Amino acid sequence: MLRCSRGKRTTGMTLTEMLVVMSLSVVVISIVLYIGNVATREIRKISANMEVDEEISKFQLDVKQIVTRSWTGSQDIDVSPNTIEMRTSVPFARDADIYESTYATITHDSTNGHVLFLYYNRSDQLTSDLIAIGVEQCEFSYDGIFLTYDATFSTYSPNLPELRKNIKGSVRFY
Repeated sequence: MLRCSRGKRTTGMTLTEMLVVMSLSVVVISIVLYIGNVATREIRKISANMEVDEEISKFQLDVKQIVTRSWTGSQDIDVSPNTIEMRTSVPFARDADIYESTYATITHDSTNGHVLFLYYNRSDQLTSDLIAIGVEQCEFSYDGIFLTYDATFSTYSPNLPELRKNIKGSVRFY
């Protein structure tokens, strides 16, 4: 039988030391996971906000461009709550001087949540340009000088939290 002398210690940790180290490790890992979870949630909120803001900017710029540069005259406009019908000039070539007048429509497709710009191309085929996506509600009105809009945008990516923003604006005819 082998016996250790009382003055010599064996190598390794005692059970008490091991339990203290494990409990401290659990506390540190829990704190790191909590901070990571909070950071991930905030990043997803920021991403959702950026997605909605991008679509709002795109919508406002496209509507302004269509109204101020493409419409041939304010007398050729018919506005209903979610549709604008007008006579417009559409470029048919890369040369900026080649335009042709055609009937066009800006409409809100509520089933898909899109705002579309529909016009006939040179071959008389209906062409659609996507103005914005993630649009829950969009209403237009016209008072003779200004085309006003009231739209509600939301996130459209399934992995982002739901976020809604309402915008109101107007475009002046020149």
